[in-house]
Amino acid sequence: MAVFFQGIVISGLITFLLYKLLSISGADVNSVAINGWVIGFAEELFKLFPVGIAVYFIYKQREVICNPSDFLILSVMSGTGFSMLEKTFWKDVSFPFTYGPHIGKLYFFPDALGVFVDDRALGYIGHSAATGLVGMSVGIAFYLSRKFKKNWVWAIPSFVFIWVYVEHALLNAYYEDGVKALLKIGGGLVTPYIFIIFLAAVLFIDIRNLVAWLKKNPGAIKILKSKKIFFFKTLHFFNFLASFKR
Repeated sequence: MAVFFQGIVISGLITFLLYKLLSISGADVNSVAINGWVIGFAEELFKLFPVGIAVYFIYKQREVICNPSDFLILSVMSGTGFSMLEKTFWKDVSFPFTYGPHIGKLYFFPDALGVFVDDRALGYIGHSAATGLVGMSVGIAFYLSRKFKKNWVWAIPSFVFIWVYVEHALLNAYYEDGVKALLKIGGGLVTPYIFIIFLAAVLFIDIRNLVAWLKKNPGAIKILKSKKIFFFKTLHFFNFLASFKR
């Protein structure tokens, strides 16, 4: 929850101040260059600040790097906070439909909003999912760097950040000047499925780590069975982990 509120206060405030400074300096904040490429980049970057703060203090206190799933949760919370603040400033912006994987009217990405341009759709996955995708990629890079000791893994979050940033910037460019370049890279509609691929990788890593931990701590399995601790009894499960550690 702290990261959520930091997404509102820190990420949102810094972006707002940047916007005002650019406006005061005489820059055309409604131009494609500023609102698309500068503000778009700033928003995607600033949303990661609360995540970085949280990961830093967790490492300082526990001397461990967060799991990819931790990065996902922290990033989504930061992006959600920022999105709530940003929507209070929306004016004359219309997104007629939601897109991405869904069951009936229940969408997996409810903030993935789109618009039709020349009978084709373009959109942005939304701040929560966009930041979550970048966060997952950073978490996976940390995991792979520890496992394989290779620097090339940092190309993964770099590419994901650039992808999300370019989609964001091009969508802003469409709304500011009718630029349709986003259509050439799928209109943003492929990103929800990229998110799901990364999510599957994160869940695989979590399951693998859990299985490895249980193998190293066979007594934990006996306690789980004897106390009949089920997955959905979340509080009991965490109490169990705390007692087992003691």
